[in-house]
Amino acid sequence: MEKGLVALVNIARGTRLLCEKPFLIGQPKTLADLERHLATQLKSLPKASQRAFLTLHNHYPGQGYPFSHTFKTNALSPVAQIHGDQARASVFAERSMQYRVVCGGEDSPEAKRMKGFVARPASHGSFGVGSRKWKTTKGMVPKGLDGADLEKWLWGGRGG
Repeated sequence: MEKGLVALVNIARGTRLLCEKPFLIGQPKTLADLERHLATQLKSLPKASQRAFLTLHNHYPGQGYPFSHTFKTNALSPVAQIHGDQARASVFAERSMQYRVVCGGEDSPEAKRMKGFVARPASHGSFGVGSRKWKTTKGMVPKGLDGADLEKWLWGGRGG
């Protein structure tokens, strides 16, 4: 069963509707390693959260690794492109591509698709649909940032 929201009133484009802390975080690993990693995280969650995860859609049923495939199906895709932020969108796409390569190989359709978004973040179907208030170009990724500084910039939002 799919999950969704129904609005009873018009909502202005770009309005934040939900803000939640993720209860599972994946790492770039093989599917088998990711499956064990997610199983460990799931076991540490309250039963209600475990049940909530298990009700999520799995786009790859019957292909093994049910936790990993459910996670991949429902993982948050980059939101920077919605606000016209090509710099951050390209970094998120690069990270997503790395996961896809590990899980499916360099020639997998998803890895190839992400590679296209790394090169051309504005080609994503949702680019700029929320607003252009974070507008940046791909070339505006700060040089020389790593570790905590890169993460602070990446998750800071609101343009360059």
